[in-house]
Amino acid sequence: MHVNLKELIKMMIQDMGGEIVDRDDEFIWARLGGGQLEVYYLEDKEEVTGDHVIKFSRDTEQVMGDKAIFCIKGHDKLAQEIAKKMGIVLVSREQLASLIGEFILKLHERGDELPILQEEDVEVEDIEYDEVEELEDPDIIPIIIDDIDSGEEKIIKLNITKNEAINIASAYVGVFKTQLKLKPYYIFEYSFKLVVEGTADTKLMSGIIAMDAIQGKHEIWKTGFETTANIDIPHIKIEPEKSVDDCEEKAKEALIKEFTTEKEVSVEDDNITIIEKRKTKPLENSIKINYLGLHYLPVWVCEGREGVVFINATTGEIMEKDMHQFTF
Repeated sequence: MHVNLKELIKMMIQDMGGEIVDRDDEFIWARLGGGQLEVYYLEDKEEVTGDHVIKFSRDTEQVMGDKAIFCIKGHDKLAQEIAKKMGIVLVSREQLASLIGEFILKLHERGDELPILQEEDVEVEDIEYDEVEELEDPDIIPIIIDDIDSGEEKIIKLNITKNEAINIASAYVGVFKTQLKLKPYYIFEYSFKLVVEGTADTKLMSGIIAMDAIQGKHEIWKTGFETTANIDIPHIKIEPEKSVDDCEEKAKEALIKEFTTEKEVSVEDDNITIIEKRKTKPLENSIKINYLGLHYLPVWVCEGREGVVFINATTGEIMEKDMHQFTF
């Protein structure tokens, strides 16, 4: 038999007594010894950077167990520094090769069938939807905001300390001034039907879209956030400049743009394979948006002679680097 690298790692974890939890996403979820849920990520396309680590941390912040990234193409120094601060293990190519080699030898010694890894199996396969589905976007983890009352203002809980923010920003600027600002977002819950042109395939999508109430830009929030009534750290609260109605209209336009894609599909016709390009897009009259309220995202603004770095104080993600001036 042959397996891809991700499946081989799962087999290795199971051989160690772990239980694989199938969540149908890019991560490997497992429980070892019946303990806490652990999560691993295989990056085999490019070098792991600090941004990779921050995104992985953000997407899995609800997990309390161990986290690791398998760095097939290696990782840079910043990735190592951020991973250490966030408690994420970076597994090198050499370390993984050693683990896999030991696993293969154990199978051989037991007389078990050996999985054969083929080069093409390492590639990430496109997921095809060939039947009607009514599911949430598999890439979206529905947001969890405590005690929501429609239209009520909330502050998203701060998780990154001032010193942690300075450490992250120091890779880009020599920080001499740090402020905490609360950036306003209008939060909308959305749902719509995603259709593939030329087919009867449809898929019901749902999730959260956050509209920046200063610039009117959109963000698809893929993780859960806790909220709080106040923050007891000195901060500057930025008031909205855009209206709810304006942002709601822009949110609809953003959803159409965000989820409209074009991809090649294989069509079998009289024993001939024809490659066609088909557009997948939201059905406009199916888009439903529900306003959940005005929420303030805490942002660390780290200023240095070289410029300014804006850090999401909830996830630790670098939101923006501006080497000249403030943007809000």
